[in-house]
Amino acid sequence: MKSSKVALGLFFTVLCINSLNAEVLNFSRAYELAIENANTIRSSVYVSQSDKEKINQEESQLYPQINLSASYKKTEYIANPTKNETRQGLITYSLTGRQAIYNPEIYTRVDMQESRSKFSQTKVELQKEQLAQDLFNAYIDVLKSRNKIKLLESYSEYSKSRLEELSKKYEMNLSNKMDLLQMRVEFDSTQIDLDKEKKLFDVYDLKLKQLIGINEYELPKIESDKSIIDTINQMREKVISDDTLHDSLRIKQAYDAVEISKADMENAKSGHLPKVNFDVSYSKYDTDTPTIDAPYDSIKYAMLSLSVPIYGGGYVSSRVDSSRLMYMAANEDLQNTKKETQVMYNEYFALFEASTNSVSMYKDALVSAELYVNAIEQGYEHGLKSIIDLNEAKNKFYEVKYKYIENIYEMVNSYIGLLIVTNNFKDMGLLDKLVE
Repeated sequence: MKSSKVALGLFFTVLCINSLNAEVLNFSRAYELAIENANTIRSSVYVSQSDKEKINQEESQLYPQINLSASYKKTEYIANPTKNETRQGLITYSLTGRQAIYNPEIYTRVDMQESRSKFSQTKVELQKEQLAQDLFNAYIDVLKSRNKIKLLESYSEYSKSRLEELSKKYEMNLSNKMDLLQMRVEFDSTQIDLDKEKKLFDVYDLKLKQLIGINEYELPKIESDKSIIDTINQMREKVISDDTLHDSLRIKQAYDAVEISKADMENAKSGHLPKVNFDVSYSKYDTDTPTIDAPYDSIKYAMLSLSVPIYGGGYVSSRVDSSRLMYMAANEDLQNTKKETQVMYNEYFALFEASTNSVSMYKDALVSAELYVNAIEQGYEHGLKSIIDLNEAKNKFYEVKYKYIENIYEMVNSYIGLLIVTNNFKDMGLLDKLVE
């Protein structure tokens, strides 16, 4: 029995320590943890670095290509008319070098790989944006679920007190059975919804933990204060700009795709152009059985070669036409991406404006609801109000607070959408001012 008490004491001690060590998870910190924990982001970074390294591979073709080789050949032959059999071993040492003087195919391949590297880097940033979207959806789901649980708990307390009151009145024949059953249904429905929401909260909580990579955290609180209006005004200033879509990653990636298509088209055109190379070679020969007709020594030569394409069955022309069509398609995709991004910005901004207006109105309503609860509490303490009146006032307060915080969540969600569309994550810190 004593050991059980000790074990129980240790359990609660550990639980308290974990609670004290739990980190308050604001928006910025959640994003930092998610980036650190994202295997897909690290994988994309490695791929991007690999694409960047391929630029060096293509550029290496612009430098001299020097090779050293050695070979040994053993031959046997019979000389006429003596019929003497001769065996000869030949050793060859060669040093060769080639330098591209003019090779447009290499130049265009370098341009293509540079464009692909930029595209790959933009893809990493886009994946970070997608991670931010998934993270904040999970983060907001947790906060919304917690807020809904508080509302349902408040209504459960209110309906429970109403049910107890109606039960007493029914026993004294002061209430009918229909009212009692109706309140019983409302109470049971609230309990069912509360139990369901708690299970959903566990699911949202698990998803958030998997994204941020920690098991213990403390949720921040969203309260009503005077500074929230100032914060909203600052947020509005950050997302209103004439050139706000200039840094959009979606548009940047579309531009990168156009550059890749253009470089591919230039690479295809290079098939019509000549190539000029400079070759040098030095070979040293040695034999274990020298003969009069084969006095091997050395050979040196230098050569400037010109290669001009004349006819290849129309392959190069067809490739040029194909790449030109892909370039035109990439430009059309760019224009479409610009339009889609502008529409996304307008939608998010409209939602942001609507939710900020609602937050301002519900903020005033929340202050009034809080004053009403305080007045009812004073009346209850002096015996002027019943517990039912108090629970009803608290329930109305939580209803107003629920709608107030729901609108804050909608505002936050639209603001995050605007930050993602405009690629402006440096202003994410304003969201932290909404929570404490």
